[in-house]
Amino acid sequence: FNPLPIDKWHIVYMILIIHGVGTLMPWNMYITAEAYFVDYKLAGNNTEAAVYRDYFLSFLGFVAQVPNVLLNGFNVFCHCRGGNTGVRIVWSIIIVVIMFIATVVLAMVDSSEWPAGFFWVTMIIVVIINMANGVYQNSVYGTAALLPMKYTNAVVLGSNLSGTLTSVLMIISISKIGRASCR
Repeated sequence: FNPLPIDKWHIVYMILIIHGVGTLMPWNMYITAEAYFVDYKLAGNNTEAAVYRDYFLSFLGFVAQVPNVLLNGFNVFCHCRGGNTGVRIVWSIIIVVIMFIATVVLAMVDSSEWPAGFFWVTMIIVVIINMANGVYQNSVYGTAALLPMKYTNAVVLGSNLSGTLTSVLMIISISKIGRASCR
């Protein structure tokens, strides 16, 4: 019986908090950016844009959560031989980063003439992000579960921090917009 190594400087704990932040950050960023999508990218008098604008969060919730749950379940029940959890985590993060880059590029493009195309490309990006995030979340929790309970709590703490951080950033963003419009 070998005792567990001591996390003297709490480095493992901090890493798991960061992964906890990462597990919910994509979802939090999209739902707090509702005004950007609805009031800016899908704005206009176009009746087609109005449909997408009115049901944006409903579509977003559906296309985000269904793939996340499916891939989470697949990751739980698929014990791939030789499957390395670290590789799953790294590839999931890479896919999420690539999709966020695509989202940023889409933000710089004038999509006023093609609201349906913008909407569906955004939804496809969200599906891909949440498929990768389903594997990522499950892998992070699986890794934390191999350690004492405080490390699973670190992932949960990171998830909570993700929501708080995203909300604070949204408040700062709104206050900057408010000050800029007062000038």
